Amino acid sequence: MAKHSSGDRQSRPIARRQTTRKTGANSEETQTTMTTSAHPRRSSSPLKASDIDINSLIYFAAVSSELSFTRAAARLGVDQSWLSQKIRQFESQLGCSLFERSTRRVSLTDAGRVLAGPAKQLSAVSVEAQRAAKLLTRSMEASMRIGALPHSFWQKERFHLIDTFITQHPEINVEVVNGSSVELIRSLREGHLDAAFSCWPFDPSGLEMLLLRTDRYGLLVPEEHRLARQDTLVLEDFAGEEFVTAPEKHNPLTYHSLYGPLLKAGAVPVQVPEFEHSALIRQAKTYRRVCLFNLDSEAHPIETGMVRRQLSGNELTNKKCLTRVKDRFTPPVLAFWELALQNGATLFSPDPEPAPLELTAI
Repeated sequence: MAKHSSGDRQSRPIARRQTTRKTGANSEETQTTMTTSAHPRRSSSPLKASDIDINSLIYFAAVSSELSFTRAAARLGVDQSWLSQKIRQFESQLGCSLFERSTRRVSLTDAGRVLAGPAKQLSAVSVEAQRAAKLLTRSMEASMRIGALPHSFWQKERFHLIDTFITQHPEINVEVVNGSSVELIRSLREGHLDAAFSCWPFDPSGLEMLLLRTDRYGLLVPEEHRLARQDTLVLEDFAGEEFVTAPEKHNPLTYHSLYGPLLKAGAVPVQVPEFEHSALIRQAKTYRRVCLFNLDSEAHPIETGMVRRQLSGNELTNKKCLTRVKDRFTPPVLAFWELALQNGATLFSPDPEPAPLELTAI
């Protein structure tokens, strides 16, 4: 007779069957035989949806994703033996095996594969609900975290909105967190920020945006540079010219959107390591290179030894947005969003951006 481990007896419970046969003219013999059920036993009463614990589905989703009780337990932050017991209990409740288990591997049964998709969807919704609950808890504590670019403190839309909001809502603690657009959008999606001032373009999926301003850019040229002798410049003038740019890594999409026309015309990008406007001007002046200059800046005066020039026939612009995650905002964020609309911001629904150019920096 084959021997079964205790784990096998849990997943394949023993059932007793009685049969009666004739042994003689007037006698009968009752014989009891033992059979092994192919599925865990469950109650004969119908299973209701309300009988199923949502946590059991979340535990199952973790194991079905990892196909390992060890990794699933680590992901859930629970003990492995406890998780195995919970899955056994869930299988018993359903009356079917969800996993094929061996000493080397764990795999889904047909029943497990049927349940895996919906369970994983439920698990994802649960994670999002927990994140929303944390945001709600933070809102009840009367606080709001806003992301902003480190060099954007001078933008009147930014400081006016924040100062006005603090004046109108002194009970709410406002914290400004600096970072690049890529970092800010990531933190926003992960729930670490409630809203963010950011530079377009970026991946807009799942986000809502208000357009705050559109900055226009001209060119700063050292006085000794050959291009300083021309009142206006065209793209063809930049073929082979070294051109100082901000670091591409801080926002590749914005980088290609802003610098793309010049670089496509043959300008050679020289990226400075610092994410700061004055660093670009210093690099351009020291090494006699050209750089962009924000024509609408309220903070950066023209440095001595540099002249301003316009680019004829091509307008270089960059949009500044206030961004939040769709359907995930707290009462302070709603109030801040409404304040921005009252002060001239408009809903921004961008067209799809073209694929970025492949460029090489020096």
